[in-house]
Amino acid sequence: MSKWLGRWWRWILFAVVCAVGVGFFAWRAQRPIEVAVVVARRSEVVQTVVASGRVLPSSRVTLAALGLGRAIEVGPSEGDHVAQGAVLVRLDDTEARANAASAEASVAQARARLAEARGPSALTAAEALHRAETNLADARDALARLTRLTGTGGVTEQDLDRARSQVALAESSRDSAQLALGAARGVQGREAAAELARTEAEASAARARLADRSVLAPAAGVVVTRSVETGDVVTAGAPLFVLAIDGPVEIRIDPDESSLALLAIGQSALVGPEAYPDHRFAARVSFIAPAVDPDRGTIEVHLEVPEPPPELRTDMTVSVDVEVARHADALVLPATAVRGVGTSHPWALVVEGAVAVRRELTLGAVGEDAIEILGGMVEGERAIPTTATAVEPGARVRALEG
Repeated sequence: MSKWLGRWWRWILFAVVCAVGVGFFAWRAQRPIEVAVVVARRSEVVQTVVASGRVLPSSRVTLAALGLGRAIEVGPSEGDHVAQGAVLVRLDDTEARANAASAEASVAQARARLAEARGPSALTAAEALHRAETNLADARDALARLTRLTGTGGVTEQDLDRARSQVALAESSRDSAQLALGAARGVQGREAAAELARTEAEASAARARLADRSVLAPAAGVVVTRSVETGDVVTAGAPLFVLAIDGPVEIRIDPDESSLALLAIGQSALVGPEAYPDHRFAARVSFIAPAVDPDRGTIEVHLEVPEPPPELRTDMTVSVDVEVARHADALVLPATAVRGVGTSHPWALVVEGAVAVRRELTLGAVGEDAIEILGGMVEGERAIPTTATAVEPGARVRALEG
């Protein structure tokens, strides 16, 4: 009997322990979870597109001589800045100068022969033609004035006939003067004029050959490479200088194509060279490629730097923050409280009373630390950050504002 009673008490004790355990876990399950929350507040939000890029090389030209010759003058050295038109290399031009001088002399002789061929009679005929053309112009003006006054009653038909006769006489005199000038110049004059044209063409070619003996800077810039020294024999087409042309400094970035809708010409940016992380300088979006790179899914973007710092070098790696949106008085949540950013259904866990509720959001500008809320929350509402991984929608919570 006592043995049976002992077993009975053990079962009673076990049942009591189980009941207490179940009650404890039920109480624990109903106790609110303490969780830190953040509050939707109004503040400024700035959205940027962040990308890495490189400093583009400036426009470069390779300069060479057009003919064979010995370099008798070599100007700047590597690193020197040169102005447009500066002489970089001058080849031996003794023969070219002599040929140019001979051609100029031939031009002077041809001009003298032309003047002699035309002579005094040709000059007189040319003056007579000029007078005849002037008289004809005056006669035509007079006829035009009388014609305009015909309707006023102050001009008779006889006046118009006399004016027409004066025009006809002036035209006849002009024609006669033209014939006289042609006769005065004659065949000899035409031959002299043709000789002058020929010698002037030869002189122009000689001057061009003389100019080709010098290599000039096509624009202002910096000498990158010099491959010639005084006394060297230069062959046609051999590179002599490489010149970096002055121009605006540009930076190229290749952000993901998802950023294309946010980017626009003229947007400001901050650039930081990787080699100088504490140095930041301003830039501006100047070019957006018309097509996306199909292999990488990126878009080529150029930025111009109005005031490049002296430490900037070609092909230097830089990080770029392009400002694509700035809203001064926006309703924002910390970025850590917004879930599903970049998807079609962003949301947040919002505290309603003592319960965590999933709330669909409409987002605006997405900043680095804060995100603009266009819909789904109002100012003062509280949200649970993503760091609270144990909290699920529907859970009872006790909000702890930081």
